[in-house]
Amino acid sequence: MKRLLNILVFLVIGVIVFAIGLQFHIKRLAQPITHTSVLEAPHAYTGIVLGASVKANGNLSAILQDRVDAALMAYQEKKIERFLLSGDHAQKGYDEVNAMKKYLNKKGVPDSVIFLDHAGLDTYDSMFRAKNIFKLTRL
Repeated sequence: MKRLLNILVFLVIGVIVFAIGLQFHIKRLAQPITHTSVLEAPHAYTGIVLGASVKANGNLSAILQDRVDAALMAYQEKKIERFLLSGDHAQKGYDEVNAMKKYLNKKGVPDSVIFLDHAGLDTYDSMFRAKNIFKLTRL
């Protein structure tokens, strides 16, 4: 019984060490392409904004507003030339995509640089569609 407990403790410690090591490895690999400021980001023709919840009154949630504001800043700083707004519009009466579009329009962004993906139900769908439907090459 004591031997089994020792093996179990060893395995748990091993899994924890592996998980921590994996986290550091992923951070190290992602570091060159991770930007903490819009001003640091390289130019990309299209900026993708992933959807998040919209309030019942149609206003953006705080998280979604932060995302749209970051994309707007990138547009204003000439880091992107157009927007791909991707979000959930699968249910009648709930529309993340047009809520983002309205917000950008109010900030002076013309419709001509806004593209809508109404079927971005989750991050995987949004990125898959950005690459395969909208033919974006830099994601």
